[in-house]
Amino acid sequence: MAMIAVQVVLEKLASFVAEETRFLGGVRGGIVELQDDLYSMKSFLQDAEERSESDQGLRAWVKQVRDVAYDAEDILEEFMLRFAPSPGSGFTHYLRNSCRSIRKLSARHRLAVQLQSIKARVRAISERRNAFSLNRIDMPSTSSATVEKWHAPRLAALYLDEADVVGIENPKHLLVSWLVEGEEKLSSISVVGMGGLGKTTLVKKVYDSHPIRRSFDAHSWVTVSKSFAATELLRVALQGFLVTANEPVPDNLQSMTDLQLIDALRNYLWKRRYVIVLDDVWTVNAWETIRYAFPDCNCGSRIIFTTRLSNLAESIENTSHVYELQALPENEAWTLFCMKAFRGEHKAVCPPELEEMSRNILRKCEGLPLAIVAIGGLLSKKKNEGLEWKKVHDCLATELKSNNDLESLRRILQLSYDDLPYYLKQCYLYLSVFPEDYLIKRMKMIRLWIVERFVEEKPGFTMEEVAEEYLNELVNRSLIQVVEMNYFNRVKTCRVHDLMREIIQMKSREESFVMIANGTRIGRNEKVRRLSIHENSGEVQSDMRFPYLWSLLSFSSHHSFEHGFRNYKLLRVLNLDRAPLSSFLPELIELIHLRYLSLRWTMIRELPESIRKLKYLEILDLKRTFVSSLPAGITQHN
Repeated sequence: MAMIAVQVVLEKLASFVAEETRFLGGVRGGIVELQDDLYSMKSFLQDAEERSESDQGLRAWVKQVRDVAYDAEDILEEFMLRFAPSPGSGFTHYLRNSCRSIRKLSARHRLAVQLQSIKARVRAISERRNAFSLNRIDMPSTSSATVEKWHAPRLAALYLDEADVVGIENPKHLLVSWLVEGEEKLSSISVVGMGGLGKTTLVKKVYDSHPIRRSFDAHSWVTVSKSFAATELLRVALQGFLVTANEPVPDNLQSMTDLQLIDALRNYLWKRRYVIVLDDVWTVNAWETIRYAFPDCNCGSRIIFTTRLSNLAESIENTSHVYELQALPENEAWTLFCMKAFRGEHKAVCPPELEEMSRNILRKCEGLPLAIVAIGGLLSKKKNEGLEWKKVHDCLATELKSNNDLESLRRILQLSYDDLPYYLKQCYLYLSVFPEDYLIKRMKMIRLWIVERFVEEKPGFTMEEVAEEYLNELVNRSLIQVVEMNYFNRVKTCRVHDLMREIIQMKSREESFVMIANGTRIGRNEKVRRLSIHENSGEVQSDMRFPYLWSLLSFSSHHSFEHGFRNYKLLRVLNLDRAPLSSFLPELIELIHLRYLSLRWTMIRELPESIRKLKYLEILDLKRTFVSSLPAGITQHN
C-alpha cells in the first residue's frame, strides 16, 4: 500500500508540473525535486513491501514511506481546494482556476515551507533504505526460496488421503467422464474457483484415479507460479511425462533451450494420448508461451487447468468444459469440520456443549475446505472448552496473522490479493469498510471508488464504466462473490467471503488504510485516514479528534455523532446511512473538502440552502429519506 500512496502523490505532482501555473512561482522547482525523490524511492518499494512481512525494521521503513506520502497528499489537496475559486471536475480543472485567482505570496510561501519539510523527510527515509539492501523493481529475485515459498502452501493439497476429503465424489466422477469421453481432438477443461476451494485436491484425485491412468498413455503435472518462466514449465512438463512412464530423463535437460524442449515434447507426445495438468494458472500467457509443445494428433488428449480466473477458459482455444467448483454445503462442511476438530477419543463427534460455538466458527469458513481443515486442525489442539473456542472465533484475524497452524490458509488466501495490480488493490482493500454479511450495492461501491480517486481516467469511457471494469475484474479473480444480477446481466449486489474480509481488514489496519471502530482504543499517534463504524462498534472515543481523517463511513443505526464533525477538517467522504438523524447537521457545511455525502435511510426532511457552499460535492445520496425537493442550484442525478 505504500506503493499505492506514493503513486497517488506522483500523479498529483505530475498534474502540478504539467500545468503552466504561474502561481507556483518558486515552488515549481521544489515540486519537481520531490517528484524525482519519490520516483527513486518507488523503485525500491516493491522489494521492500514483499520482504516487510518477515522483517520488522523494513516494515517500519515502509510505514514511514506511506505516512510521508499521505502527508504530501494532504498538502497538495489543501492547497488545491482552499484557493480554487469555483467548483469543477478534475484535478487539472482546479489548478486552472487557481492560476487565475491565487496571487498571494503567502500562499506560495506556505506551500514552499511545507514542501521543504516533506522533501527533507523523503530524503531521510530514502537514505535509511541502505540498511536493508533493497533491490530496484527492475532487478526481480529469482531465488529458489521464492519458488519454494510459492509451492509450499500447495503441497498439502497434493497429498491428502482419500479419507480426508469430503464432497469430492460427484465432481470427481464428472471430471473423469469429461476427460475419458468426448471428441478425439485435443481439448481442455478448466476447474475454476477462489483460493482454498479445493481445486488442486479435486484435480489431483482425478489425475491419480484408475480410469485416467488406464485411459491415457502419458501423464504430467505442472504447478504454475505467478512469476512463471516458459523454459521451466516446459522442462517440468517433459520431466513429468518421462518420470511417470519410468523412462530416462535426458542428461542435458537443464541446459535445453525452449525450442529443444518443445521439439522433445512434440516428438514424445506424437501419436500418444496424453493428459497434462497446469495447476493454479494466473494468466493466459502461461499457456500461450508453451501451447505449441502439445500437439493435436486426434488421440483424445486432454489439458486440465485449475485457476482462480473465471474468464481464463474464454481465452483458451479448444475449451470443452468449465467446472466451477462450489463451496461445500452445510452438512458436508460440518462432517469435514468434525473430522478435523474432534480426533482421537471423540471420533469426529462434536460434544454438545461445543456445538453452538463450533457452528459459529464453521459459518466463518463459508464452506471453504482449506479453511475448514486448517481451523479444525487448530481447534483440535485447543482444550474442549467454550471459552477457548470463543477466543478463536472472536480473534480469527489475529490467529490468521500469527498462528503457524493457519499459515498455509493465510498464504493461499493472500496470494489472490498479492497478485492484484495497485489500482485494484486499493479498491479491494476498501471493501473492508463494509460490515460482515453486508450486501454491497454496485453503484454505491463504484461511486465510493470514484470519489476516493481510486479510478483512473480512460479515454472513451466514463469513470463509472472504468470502475465497473474494476468490479468485473475482481469478480473474475474470484475475490468478490456476486449475490444478485440485474436484468441487464450486470452485478447488482455482491459481498466478500468472510475469511477474505478478515484478511483485508487485517491488511487495512496494518497499512493505515482503513480503521474499523470496534470498541478498542485508537492510539493518539495513529494518523487515521479512513474510519468505518459498524452496528456493533460502540461509540467512537469522544476525545479523539482525527485531524487527518479523509473518509468516515457509518453503517450504524444508533451511533449518535453527538460530538459533531468539527474535528474532521479534511473529510472528503461521509457516509451516514441509517444514522439517527432527524435534521441536517449545520456543521456539515464546514466540511469544505467533502466530495461524497450519503444520508440514505435517515429521517432528514429538508436540506438547507447553505449546502451549496459544499462546492466540491460530487455525490449526494438522499434515497430513503423524507427530502422531497432540493435547494436551487443543486443538480439531481439518478
